[in-house]
Amino acid sequence: YYIYPARHFVTKKSRIEEACNEIEKEMGQQVQKLRHVDFNPEAAYRLQKRVTNDLLLLRETGFCSGVENYSRHLAGRAAGVPPETLLDYLKFSGSNGKGSTSSGKKEESDWLLLVDESHVTLPQLKAMYHGDRARKMSLVK
Repeated sequence: YYIYPARHFVTKKSRIEEACNEIEKEMGQQVQKLRHVDFNPEAAYRLQKRVTNDLLLLRETGFCSGVENYSRHLAGRAAGVPPETLLDYLKFSGSNGKGSTSSGKKEESDWLLLVDESHVTLPQLKAMYHGDRARKMSLVK
């Protein structure tokens, strides 16, 4: 397996097009809500302009600044479903995530995670989580 740290949303061109169509549909719904329910036409205009530009870049290059905002669409996840993490690709306490396989048989884990420079890495991971959360909360407001 390859892990692309700078651009980890690697997918087929057909999936990008499907995601762009889903994003356009959701953008239309949000723009209508901002205009008619929240009575905020300026925010609706900014959202429409930003998403339209992002969609243009996604279709042309397969990437845009802030592509993580569209990860749900690119991965084909439903709204509210948490994103996959690196641990999802590893066998973790059985194939169903509950310590046993679907047949009920216990299964051993077959991986080991080593965190080098943990005194630096772990605080960075915590800061990344809080920074990402703050960014997303400001987008919601």
